[in-house]
Amino acid sequence: MKVVFLSGLLTFALITGLTATEPPDTLFLRGDSLKVYYLGKIVVYPGADINPGYLSVTSAFCINRKTLKNSNYEDLSDALKMVPGMDITTGYKSQASLKLRGFQPKHTVVLVDGRPVNEPYYGYIDLSSLLIDDISTINVYKGLTPPGAGANAMAGAVNIVSSAPASQNYMRADISYSSGETSHLGLTSGRRFLKRNDEYYYLISVAKNKSDGYPISKKTHPSGYDDTGLRDNSDYDNLNLNYKLGYLNHSLGELGLSLGYYRSEKGIPPAEKGRIDYRRFDDWRRWFIDASARLKKYSKWDIMAKVYYDDYYNTLADYMDDGYSDERLNWYSTHDNWALGFNLDINYKVSKNKQISFTTQVRSESISRQADRDEPWLYSRLVSGSTILGYAQTISEWFSVYLSLNTSYLTHGQFDDIQSVLNPQLGFQTSLNDNVALRFSILRSSRFPTVHELYSQSSGNSELKSENATKVDFGLDITQFFKQDFKTTLFYSKSKDLIYRKGKGFKYQNRASSYTRGIELSLNGNLTRISYNSSYTFTDSKDGETDNRLEEIPRHRFFMMLNYNPGLGINLGLSFLSVSERPWYDNYTVPSYATFNGQFSKQLGNHLLFYVNVDNIFDTFYYEEYGFSMPGRQISTGIKLTL
Repeated sequence: MKVVFLSGLLTFALITGLTATEPPDTLFLRGDSLKVYYLGKIVVYPGADINPGYLSVTSAFCINRKTLKNSNYEDLSDALKMVPGMDITTGYKSQASLKLRGFQPKHTVVLVDGRPVNEPYYGYIDLSSLLIDDISTINVYKGLTPPGAGANAMAGAVNIVSSAPASQNYMRADISYSSGETSHLGLTSGRRFLKRNDEYYYLISVAKNKSDGYPISKKTHPSGYDDTGLRDNSDYDNLNLNYKLGYLNHSLGELGLSLGYYRSEKGIPPAEKGRIDYRRFDDWRRWFIDASARLKKYSKWDIMAKVYYDDYYNTLADYMDDGYSDERLNWYSTHDNWALGFNLDINYKVSKNKQISFTTQVRSESISRQADRDEPWLYSRLVSGSTILGYAQTISEWFSVYLSLNTSYLTHGQFDDIQSVLNPQLGFQTSLNDNVALRFSILRSSRFPTVHELYSQSSGNSELKSENATKVDFGLDITQFFKQDFKTTLFYSKSKDLIYRKGKGFKYQNRASSYTRGIELSLNGNLTRISYNSSYTFTDSKDGETDNRLEEIPRHRFFMMLNYNPGLGINLGLSFLSVSERPWYDNYTVPSYATFNGQFSKQLGNHLLFYVNVDNIFDTFYYEEYGFSMPGRQISTGIKLTL
């Protein structure tokens, strides 16, 4: 595996000297018929127009629509694998989850158009359940915590911003077929009506995905497979619907209403090592409503408000064997959860060089759960929130600063018993010249316990307090240096009062501590016909008491994506991901792996795009999580029709 890493780093160095760069990412492509849904953006740091250039006071990463379009991603988890410092894995419960800079999935808040979508009971989200067809940009924040992320963004935040129609009429169809009798049908239709200074628009997105399961690598044949060459119980059938309605007045502001529905039935492949479970999600449903407003009537004020309701329902069946029959049923659990939230963001520009922001959020979560059909229903309720006051100033042409105070709170439904925590943040940026800038940030961040940690029948502890971390971030950004963009970041975090249990059935306790240090390197650029994105991350995460490496976190991660456009509407893409071994629980180890994916697309006229994707080109057998093997070679072909 050392050879693979040395080869990757050598390739990184060679391309540094052979490629040129492109301008900073724009929000949407010229000539494209979708644009950013501005009501979906969250307050990041006050004074985006105060800080010089486009450099930030903290670590952030943007995946724009151009990258998503060139890569033909069908799953959000695949797109996020290009982010430095982020590790995406699929395993238990067949859910794709993210780990950011050594933190667990529950420590990162995932937002869709500024609305938190982390599931209330466990605190994380299955990334594969989110619709990717109408995404405009994906913004990842790893240093300072964005004010709009809420109370639990201890590691950082990911905001997925959807699209809004830019043209008067827009329609797109995406149809693909791949290995494992896997099919995808996506339809998006939108329209924008113009009337003097007013605009009205709507956008409808529908996606239907169905699969008999994913193919296994032909290089090995461990237990847990059926005779079809597909991973046992890896089938799925899901439907995703989204509707957006908006009104825009260029003098006053914007109003928007979003509705969404997701339904899924899917199997959970049994583990090949360790404990083997035979489980299926017989029913997984989610629907939401999101109303947003933005007021820009006065030049010094920018006010945005959002209210949303999220409803989750799922049933999980556990069977005795791989027959998955009702006669061999162990238990059948049901969760019925909902969340109601309100966000308010106020920005006031004091002067050309000074800006003040105020952000407040409240989120109420109610959870009903039944351990089995004959068991009683249990009810829990949490109310959390945060209030953030921020200040940004450009002190000179080359120096800008941002600081904030974040007060977060949690109550278990009894408002006379409130946990609260104060999290200060400080960040600054200094530009050495037009191309080179330094940035530094230091902050305290926290996460409140989830309902599962507080009220699980086997492990819950209602006396748990918040987890806390101190994070330091130092970076160097070099732009347009020999027409290349280079970014490096040193990061360090120390966490305490981490919620931990010795094993299933033991009570959760605020006993653990940890520290993480590392470095991220990224290099992006293009020639006339070649563009690339590349990154390397070193992460050293250790237990604060034993100094042993933390489970699940790889030390080395290298990613590269190349795109070649020879003309005639052809685009060729190749991506490479290498991940080092990682320790697992009970002294197990997940081996290192490296995979290659390829893409080919051909534009046929002005409206039709034909593409072929080959994932895991060399049919590598590998694990992302212990005991759960990943798909072998998968070939998909499809067309995208845009009118």
